Amino acid sequence: MPNGVEIEDIIRTEMQILREMKEILAAQMEANVNNFCADGIVNHHVYLEVQPKILFVLKEVNWQANADFAENRHDWDDRLVNDLRDGARHPNFRPTWHPVAIWAKVILKPDWVWTGTADERDFQFRADWLRQIAFLNLKKTSSIEDHGIADLDEIERYAWMYPEQLKRQVKLYSPDFIVCGGRAIGNVLVDLFGDETGVWNWYQCGRTADAPQLNSFVGKSVKLIEMAHPSNRGRGTSYLQKYLDLRFLLDR
Repeated sequence: MPNGVEIEDIIRTEMQILREMKEILAAQMEANVNNFCADGIVNHHVYLEVQPKILFVLKEVNWQANADFAENRHDWDDRLVNDLRDGARHPNFRPTWHPVAIWAKVILKPDWVWTGTADERDFQFRADWLRQIAFLNLKKTSSIEDHGIADLDEIERYAWMYPEQLKRQVKLYSPDFIVCGGRAIGNVLVDLFGDETGVWNWYQCGRTADAPQLNSFVGKSVKLIEMAHPSNRGRGTSYLQKYLDLRFLLDR
């Protein structure tokens, strides 16, 4: 069981990384960094005890953030982290985060079978499984003008503004699984880590991909899973299909 000192150290490090990213954005671009959105571990007490550890990597927040709503007064918007801890009740969050909760349970409970019952579709299901994950967005500001549809070039531009901080953030969470949701997010991560990655265990939804042996960038084997964005409206729209997509990859 993690002790209070360990948890506080991780929280302090997490906050420092986020603060550095916000300062970099403020210095490099003419933008209102009040729409900077916090991400990271949803529930530190739970995450530090969970095995295996899962990090979800997405591209950006697709809603308008406002630092005036920050509950913990860190000078950024905390609503996303807080709402995920409570089961992603906000209507803007559910389309993305219910599939993420399903994917988390698929990994953490390998014998679980999706049945589609009501208790697998409600906020308590999301709360139970989202509190066991960490997540990060490559683009730390919400997309006010483009409503969360920034293209890959834009996402990469943001990621390369603070590459060292992103790498420190990933390493802090020491994941066993990294699940990437969105267009070529896995490629961005591999480019960021460069020679540090060694060889990734790379699984790609809907594609044929080799699965090499070991990646040592956080000192252990890490499975990098590239899925379609969880709120994707094309193939995989149903919760059942999202369950099956990841189950297929893990059972290969």
